[in-house]
Amino acid sequence: PFSLDYLKIISIHILNQIKFIINPIKVLAFDLDDTVWGGVLGEDGINGIRLGGHDPKGELFKDLQRVILNIKSQGIIIGVLSKNNLEEVKELFQLNGEMILSESDLDFLFCNWDEKHENIKKIAKKLSISLENFAFLDNSEIEREKMINFCPSVWTIPLPKDEFEWASYLSNLFNFNNVKTNEDILREKHYKLESLREEELNKFSPNNKTEMNK
Repeated sequence: PFSLDYLKIISIHILNQIKFIINPIKVLAFDLDDTVWGGVLGEDGINGIRLGGHDPKGELFKDLQRVILNIKSQGIIIGVLSKNNLEEVKELFQLNGEMILSESDLDFLFCNWDEKHENIKKIAKKLSISLENFAFLDNSEIEREKMINFCPSVWTIPLPKDEFEWASYLSNLFNFNNVKTNEDILREKHYKLESLREEELNKFSPNNKTEMNK
């Protein structure tokens, strides 16, 4: 007989297979602080966050970043949706050698102090993709509840309470063997070209705190 934990994993996998068939996930928008690294960037600084460094908790966040990068390799658009200072985030991506994700891996980089459920609507409009095709990853139960209440069509990922289970849990959720199609490849190229145009425009807008990136 199978264990209850094994049956739970199988049931989650089956339910997500059904969900992905009905509304395939095309975009993963994720938080930063205490989600892909430990700590709060604005308080702990670039070198004060917990990431790698043979620290068990730091390593779990690196594992989660590896999973996100693998999700991107399946043709999913990935990007940041965070209440943070954009300049500090960009600096961390450039200077923290423990980061698995790089800024160039991101298709959008939304860092400001607006509500995330409002920002995700802006991202959806910018990408011309329905909110039903979005997944939202955030460690904060408060932020997840807001997303569920204000954007119920977005798939808000219910992370386990044990953060050491996050990487394997997320990997299982997206283990649907999605294969990149020609449409996916063309779409990615379009977003990268669009982001280059945005960067050029942003050079003339120094007060712009939100970016649609590579």
